[in-house]
Amino acid sequence: MKGYTTTRASSPAADSQTETIAPLLPRTIPSPQYDAIPQRTRRRRRTPSPAHDARTSGFNCRASSVITGAAVAISSVPWSSSPPLAAWTGRGGVYYRSPLFVSAHGYLKSPRSRNLVAFEDKNWETFLGGSGGSNDPLPEDCPHCLNKGGSLAQCGILYGNHDENGKLVPWERNYDKPLNVRKQPMSPNVQGEYMEGDVIEVEAMVTTHHKGHFEFSVCPIKNSVPMEVPTEKCFVKNKLEFVSDELYGAPFDPNYPERAYIAPDKANWGQGSNLYAANYKFKVRLPMGVYGDLVLQWYYLTANSCKHEGYADYPFPEAWGSDTKLYPGLPDCGELPKDGNGVPEQFWNCAEVKIRRSDDKVPATSNSHLDALHGSTGNGGSPSQDGNTSDSSESTGSDQSIGTSSPPKEDQSSTSDMVQTTSEIQGGFSPDVFTDLSNALEKVKEEIDSKLFLYQTPDLKWEPSSVYRYKDFSESLNVMATEGVAGKTFYIGESAAVNGYVYGLVNIAAFLAQSMKETIVGRWLASGIYPLSNACGQLGQSYQDYHCSPEEAHMECKVDPNMSLVGVTHAKWYGAPGPLKCGPKTAEQPFSGIWDHTYECNNQWADPPITCDDYEGQKAGRYDQSAPFANTAGRTDVEGCCWWGRGVIQTSGICNFGKLNYFLGAGAKNDGRSSKYPQVDFCKDPEVICASSEHSELKWIAGEFYWIESVQSYNKEGWNYITELRKFVDGGMTGSGFIDGVSGIPCGTGELDGGYERSQNFQKVLDVFFDGVPPKVGPSPDTSVNSESESEIKFESESESESVSTETNDHNLESPPSPMPTHEGNDDFTTFWTHAPLGSPKYAAKEYYLDSFTGMCRPNDSTKPTWIVAVSLYDECCQASWNKDACLASKYR
Repeated sequence: MKGYTTTRASSPAADSQTETIAPLLPRTIPSPQYDAIPQRTRRRRRTPSPAHDARTSGFNCRASSVITGAAVAISSVPWSSSPPLAAWTGRGGVYYRSPLFVSAHGYLKSPRSRNLVAFEDKNWETFLGGSGGSNDPLPEDCPHCLNKGGSLAQCGILYGNHDENGKLVPWERNYDKPLNVRKQPMSPNVQGEYMEGDVIEVEAMVTTHHKGHFEFSVCPIKNSVPMEVPTEKCFVKNKLEFVSDELYGAPFDPNYPERAYIAPDKANWGQGSNLYAANYKFKVRLPMGVYGDLVLQWYYLTANSCKHEGYADYPFPEAWGSDTKLYPGLPDCGELPKDGNGVPEQFWNCAEVKIRRSDDKVPATSNSHLDALHGSTGNGGSPSQDGNTSDSSESTGSDQSIGTSSPPKEDQSSTSDMVQTTSEIQGGFSPDVFTDLSNALEKVKEEIDSKLFLYQTPDLKWEPSSVYRYKDFSESLNVMATEGVAGKTFYIGESAAVNGYVYGLVNIAAFLAQSMKETIVGRWLASGIYPLSNACGQLGQSYQDYHCSPEEAHMECKVDPNMSLVGVTHAKWYGAPGPLKCGPKTAEQPFSGIWDHTYECNNQWADPPITCDDYEGQKAGRYDQSAPFANTAGRTDVEGCCWWGRGVIQTSGICNFGKLNYFLGAGAKNDGRSSKYPQVDFCKDPEVICASSEHSELKWIAGEFYWIESVQSYNKEGWNYITELRKFVDGGMTGSGFIDGVSGIPCGTGELDGGYERSQNFQKVLDVFFDGVPPKVGPSPDTSVNSESESEIKFESESESESVSTETNDHNLESPPSPMPTHEGNDDFTTFWTHAPLGSPKYAAKEYYLDSFTGMCRPNDSTKPTWIVAVSLYDECCQASWNKDACLASKYR
């Protein structure tokens, strides 16, 4: 056939989301993305197609296109990788329809729905190559195609396949139970964080306009993997109240306060996630008394086939055009189909959000270093370039690891009583370990930049950061691991272990997990408003009052009320607040106001013209200094408030900046001590951390310095960071207990901010570092174990078994088996034989042991002495009964 072809993207990761007909087709033929075209621009279908039969089932979508007199080759690519067009022959030629029986008509854009996340964050290469991480979503090609839900799935389900009997059956997408690329349950992916009772903005896109209205609801779920499935009853109980229509002026309906009516004729059509769609923005109010980990539901009830109760009494705006005048002539909708089948069509999406209690804030007396801020990364993201636009998680998750517990809450004691000496932590710097660690990082440096160091663009896409790059990170690590500060260095691993650098990589992963969470963009709302005094502190904090302990008070910076600074980073979403500022009070401006994110500053037709010039790339908003407005700590000015968080892990407060200056900057030079950056005065210019082009590694070094002093050295009330890290690695790197504990260290007396998000980040970094399979870690071959209560002898081969020590202790020992079993040829682990009674002090805390007589794990409930084998790394698997058999089967036999 001349002039007609079908094409498919050469790569699954290409921009084309589905099979498309090539541009050689006549312009009169509709695209297979038929539902993405507004109804008023469609050409009337002249030739019948099988999709016509869909209307008899209550579907009013014309999802078919027709090509007459054409023979077309159809791709045989399976739907599981990229849905092809369906095709069939009929009178007049070949008929086409979209991959689904009927596409849905929209999606929840902000906060991002689960299906939109799967579409925007998909990576076909990792999916098809089997290299995706546990937090990477199963790729979605059609974010607006959830065409059923309700009793079938409260968060939407993809229908469109047929069984052998022609019956419509579910496709493999059920967003009640979202999956990752491994087709395992997806971890929670928080897309927004709010306060109970807050007025929030939600945004949705409609790809096929069937009029009607939206409703929004929330439902608390258990923070777990797999995630708990929300119920209809829960959503009905927790509806959000409509406040305003931000684009088309829909009035409030006092009879149905949950409804957000959508404008038909006046809707703004444009591109949204590569789809032509109508855009809607509403403000809605969250209910009081509902907080925690929640699912926010978008529910679209169409009204092109029938009218809903209350439509006859609603004051539709005249400006909306004639479409709304047709409602009186439509039949009543009556009882709505619970599953979305029939008339009217109904559509559901869900987004995962976090809602705080209204009284949930970090106490101003907290010695917390990290800022618990709104506006951190929310999708396994990273330090944000020019700020960050997504919202953060707050839940702490569950402790699933073995032998790992969370550290105790901090009191207000100084950091110094948590610090161990370098020798206690790592036994000195090892060039060989650092070389191994550096080589491992170099192998994945491209993935680090492309998958970890990301920022979120105004259209909610994740892009590699131009501010936080691997090159700067590598330079900073070289400084802090080899030179360090005040005798303390960044922990890089163990020299007395095979693959001991793995411990160091896990330390880096924990550091990056926190760094990927800690960004600042001044976004925390107070009563729905952005106070400029957030520069002084957010969530009730006061950064300039974060003093050092008395013995370290000489290190802290002095507050200068005349200091004036402007931040260099900020978010860039529509109406995003400008950079944080500090400066003295003046007679002309004795107070600070707000950032008005609703102000439309780009109006060239105004007299005089209004422009957006507060920062580059600004699209809306302005500084409004007409009246004072307090932050949550009560500040109404920004005098002396120059100590907001900066750098990769948000160095904030006069104590932390002072310590940087004392050890690394001009403070050391002024005292006659050696200084890495003698010309940098962190106290006079704290913004240098972000602004320095000469020392671009400072943004990393500031965070690493904090990590060394306050996290890596943490040893308090039985919780030792390095010990817990070793347990985590030796136990197979499973569970979230370790990272949950680590995340709790910086937050001091304050609530943990974004605990689950930090856990997700940690897993994502580990996936990049180890590609899902971490190297085996164990004692070096020349390591011997000594104990006062028992002797241990290493056996390299069966022939050496006769030389085993039979030195006894107070117990009568059974003789070891003869010949002794060995693991010769298996270099996965090093074997030690020991005679020690079960229940001896060394093993008292262990629950199960590998009995060398039987080859099985046995419980630690016997006082009878026996020979046991302790195997590096794998002996931990015998601690719990649920995995002992699997461990033995795969590792010991």
